[in-house]
Amino acid sequence: MPVLDAAGAQETAQTGLLLDARAGERYRGETEPVDPVAGHIPGAVSAPTAGNVNPDGTFKDPAGLAARFAALGANPGPGMPVGSYCGSGVTAAHEIFALALAGIPAALYVGSWSNWVTDPARPGDSAPVATGRAGSVTPWPVSPWPVTPWPVSPRPGAASRFRLRRWI
Repeated sequence: MPVLDAAGAQETAQTGLLLDARAGERYRGETEPVDPVAGHIPGAVSAPTAGNVNPDGTFKDPAGLAARFAALGANPGPGMPVGSYCGSGVTAAHEIFALALAGIPAALYVGSWSNWVTDPARPGDSAPVATGRAGSVTPWPVSPWPVTPWPVSPRPGAASRFRLRRWI
């Protein structure tokens, strides 16, 4: 399976189609349960993985998936690069499989949003959120307390990445 790094994801969003497989609320920046900032990679298109399956949880047929992705701007065959990301790469793999069923080759941004937000120089888009964060993605405010290593949570009330990854 082809994979993307952060630069490849940004290029795909600018020259092709980069799909955000997370729930729409996370894409819009209304909520972010895992990472310190909310939003999405600029140029990415929201394509929650829930749209890939039938009510019984099985994948839609290839024609249905092809129609879904065509409506989002992806078409089978070479030409326009297609990629997908999510929060940490897990649900984006689901999206890559659905794209493959539809006959659309795509690459996975393995690092996904969790990797993207580690570099404050990278641009990001988000909608206003309840916590007051809005506009371009910026790092979580700097704490006056010393930085502690993982698995301690980076901010009060947030689950640590260590604990989340152990349960996946």
